[in-house]
Amino acid sequence: RMYDEALAIYSKLLKPDPSLGEQKLLRFAEILVGAGRSDEAKTALAALPDRLSAKGKSIKLLLEAKIDAADRKWDDARRKLEALLADDPLNGEALLALGKVDVAVGDDAHASYTFDSATRVPDTAYRAHLELANLELRERQYSHTITHLEAALKIERSDAVADYLARVRALISGDDQSNP
Repeated sequence: RMYDEALAIYSKLLKPDPSLGEQKLLRFAEILVGAGRSDEAKTALAALPDRLSAKGKSIKLLLEAKIDAADRKWDDARRKLEALLADDPLNGEALLALGKVDVAVGDDAHASYTFDSATRVPDTAYRAHLELANLELRERQYSHTITHLEAALKIERSDAVADYLARVRALISGDDQSNP
């Protein structure tokens, strides 16, 4: 709730205008995408100057792909993410986004591969392990789920993930007792 109020105030104070500069506009668009406000994010991206830094171009393409994914334009999102990864194969955010697109279209095998690649990028390893744990849980691969949850906990301690791990371990104990 407080986040929504802060975003509303920030949106009123910060009008998308090229004079804000690349970094502020990209950061503003990123916040809007994260808040699910795609139309406003598109406006912020449209206000970007024609010439962007290489990093700015990458961030813009990633945000456009996330907007496409939010709009369920899976092919457009995939195309943009694959273009981004062709230039930067270790872009962890792009790998995570592509994995989520794969999950959305039911391509769990490719999602697993993509998330696995994201585990090799320090900034996204934690989230990638959680995504892999979710995939493995859906497939009832409990031991693999545990492996990914333990890997995530080694990176960052979280009570919620520790709880998740305990519940998966309880599932295995329950299965062992019901299948003598």
